[in-house]
Amino acid sequence: MILLLKSFIIGICAILPGVSGSVIAVTLGIYNKFIDIICDFNKIKKNYKFLLIVSIGVILGIYFASNLIMYIFKFKTIIYYILIGIILSEIPFLVKNIHVNTNKRVMIIPLLSSFLLSIILDKLNTSSNLIMYSSFKYFIGGIFFSFGKVFPGVSSSFFLLCLGIYENIIILVNNPFLLIKNFWLYFPFIIGTIIGLIIFIKLLSFLMKNYYRFIYSLLLGFIISSVYVLIPDFSFNFINITGILLMIFSFIIMIIIKLKQQ
Repeated sequence: MILLLKSFIIGICAILPGVSGSVIAVTLGIYNKFIDIICDFNKIKKNYKFLLIVSIGVILGIYFASNLIMYIFKFKTIIYYILIGIILSEIPFLVKNIHVNTNKRVMIIPLLSSFLLSIILDKLNTSSNLIMYSSFKYFIGGIFFSFGKVFPGVSSSFFLLCLGIYENIIILVNNPFLLIKNFWLYFPFIIGTIIGLIIFIKLLSFLMKNYYRFIYSLLLGFIISSVYVLIPDFSFNFINITGILLMIFSFIIMIIIKLKQQ
């Protein structure tokens, strides 16, 4: 039940603009196990129940969020504060994880590089609109969508917004039957997503085995940058004060959960 709930939360966060579902998966302790399993066919057979529960939870979360996305964003500020609290609670454990597994400290250059890259992409997203041929745009959107689903700290929704196809994808998730009606519009996106997942999952598996410290330092930079990107504009009002209190609460709860898991 807890695994299903965690997966449900990941599904919701997966389609919120500016939020990386993979970061939440890391935070909730699902990401590493999921990537490790799907990269090995023998492990897939042994852990099919885990994969099934995670898949169901994520799909339900995505469907739920797609139906309520406009309603949810009335409380965007509060939601972002809660997510910040969750993400901040994970950072010390990730730093410790690097030290425990490599007996070395975080690599500063990869961390700063991913942090700055994420900030630059966010600035580009808010200051420009990209115009491309429709089919190619959806294909590229699928590639980037899969990239954001595999690599923690990278928001898939961010890329879709940048390409101008976020709303259409949300509409499709909300009403899958549109795939039949607008097949040639969405087909390039599906192909791009499948190709991207095949490439990035294998690539990440190789990097995690051979460049653990470098990759985790890189991911840590993306995760820290996501906090910067998520911070709402502050004004002294009920919503912001409530959000900050819930951020502190979610931070404390996640720290307690993490300490009990060790």
